[in-house]
Amino acid sequence: MSLKRLIIDDLRNLSHVDIELTPGFNLFIGENGSGKTSILESIHLLGLARSFRTRMIRRVIQYEKNYLRVFGELKQHRLGIQKNVHGQTQIRIDGESTSSAAQLAQQLPLLLINPDSYQLFTTARTRRQFLDWGVFHVEQDFHENWARMQKVLKQRNLLIKQGARRDALNVWDRQYIRIAETLNSLRKRYLVEFEVFFKALLPTLLDLDVQLQYRRGWNADLSLEDMLDENYERELKLGYTLSGPHRADLRLVHRGIPVESVLSRGQQKLLVFALKLAQGRLLRQLKGQQSIYLIDDLAAELDAERRQRVFSLLSQLNAQVFVTGVDVDAFKQPRERADFKLFHMEHLNPVIDK
Repeated sequence: MSLKRLIIDDLRNLSHVDIELTPGFNLFIGENGSGKTSILESIHLLGLARSFRTRMIRRVIQYEKNYLRVFGELKQHRLGIQKNVHGQTQIRIDGESTSSAAQLAQQLPLLLINPDSYQLFTTARTRRQFLDWGVFHVEQDFHENWARMQKVLKQRNLLIKQGARRDALNVWDRQYIRIAETLNSLRKRYLVEFEVFFKALLPTLLDLDVQLQYRRGWNADLSLEDMLDENYERELKLGYTLSGPHRADLRLVHRGIPVESVLSRGQQKLLVFALKLAQGRLLRQLKGQQSIYLIDDLAAELDAERRQRVFSLLSQLNAQVFVTGVDVDAFKQPRERADFKLFHMEHLNPVIDK
């Protein structure tokens, strides 16, 4: 799985970019503000129909333009997305229109590592998204059940806000509980496989014992039905559902302490690499599908030895990698690869650099 060609129109400071890519290591070098992160952002939009930098698409569209476009050509598929200033989205796959961002994600599995990746250690929502990325790509039934759960949860929350009696919620609770148990089983099954890959990869980057602690979103000693009964009065006051798969979490701890409290920034970055690379390896093992890696400012907070460890692991993946940086000298090892391309942002013409 790799992008052969990328076309970007009117995305931030990129008026028009049309580049041929290598299936290996694509390095974008430039000063801050030159647009190198916007290259990654465009690929992220192409694969997930959303930016990783902002929820306000107007900020992504170039000033005084009405829309942005991104087109990507893969070996067997062509993907395209257009977003306008009103937030409307058009998606095309092989020339056919679709409204499903999930179809894009299936065609273009992306793993992003950027400065915001530290949120993986500080916010439950980010950890839940990390977990569900893997379950979505590995478990066929996950997306359908997740979408159904969102609809049922929305209806249940609406009734709660209206002050519905407990028995009036029963018909929705039965559906909610059934879907919640399914999602929990899919997540747990995925984590069993993921932990094997993560534990095998971690020592190559960090000499630390990191434990994964999964929390399903409701008390481990009670059924979800009991939790809904117990929380009913509180939910009426708050206006939303307190327990369920939308509250699940995946904590990372070292000797019982959350990793963000004991690891340096450099160690945290290496831990992010271990987590994301393990996800990619597992997807390839279980589904034969290769992920694409988007890595913003790889060299920051990593010394030469640690960068070399990361480069070695990336090389072993035989995957397509997009990396940004300021100083090309920090990337000596990948520059020795045959499948390496260097893009200078000031002219965006690929320079083969050996």
